[in-house]
Amino acid sequence: MKMAIANQLQEVDPGLSASLIARWAAQDFGRAYEWTKAQEPGALRDDMLARLAYLRAQSDPVAAARLVATDISAGPARDEAVISVIHQWALQDARGAALWAQSLPDESLRQRASDEIAGLAAAPFPVKGAR
Repeated sequence: MKMAIANQLQEVDPGLSASLIARWAAQDFGRAYEWTKAQEPGALRDDMLARLAYLRAQSDPVAAARLVATDISAGPARDEAVISVIHQWALQDARGAALWAQSLPDESLRQRASDEIAGLAAAPFPVKGAR
């Protein structure tokens, strides 16, 4: 991870850092998260945190929502992280996801999140709590 950042390899492959942090998080989420939080604020850090939020949402969507709300700077990375967390959360508990979506302060993001949940509810596969 340090080598990739030190050599600015993310400029060659923009998804490299997020992929590397995801692999690390699969082995030790806590250390990967703490290391990422300690990085200089900016787009790269936000992208890595967004990937961590997606991974966390698969097992603990409430913690993932907290990560998004407290650790990722406002902007496109946070918005996409919100939607990825909403998606994972809705797969497990559509009602819980809807409650979080309704609490989002940005109207357009709130609508996107609600649309994501509605799309999953209309899917041909079962979504817990969607009906």
